[in-house]
Amino acid sequence: MVYGNESYAWEDANGFPRSGLSLNNSGDTVTLVAADLVTVMDQVVYTATQVLDDRAYGRLPDGGPEWQVFDGLNPTSPPTKGIVPSPGAANQASPVEQSSWGTIKALFE
Repeated sequence: MVYGNESYAWEDANGFPRSGLSLNNSGDTVTLVAADLVTVMDQVVYTATQVLDDRAYGRLPDGGPEWQVFDGLNPTSPPTKGIVPSPGAANQASPVEQSSWGTIKALFE
């Protein structure tokens, strides 16, 4: 998993222009290439609905062959597996209790 601020810090530390990581919110293709800049190691195409607020997109199981929408905080329609994003940790297939956005926000007021 790569975060924009980590990308920015790496660029800064290695003398590259600091632009961070920017992905298209309306859908795009992300490609991981080897150091030879030719060999494609992995690639995924995502759509706008897969990356709305409070959603993530990753492999389930972690490192496995299937890409999944982690939408436990903002369920898709029709709902997928209800998995909560897990930044910094292995992806887990633990469904979460359904709650409204207002209920979740009230927890932090």
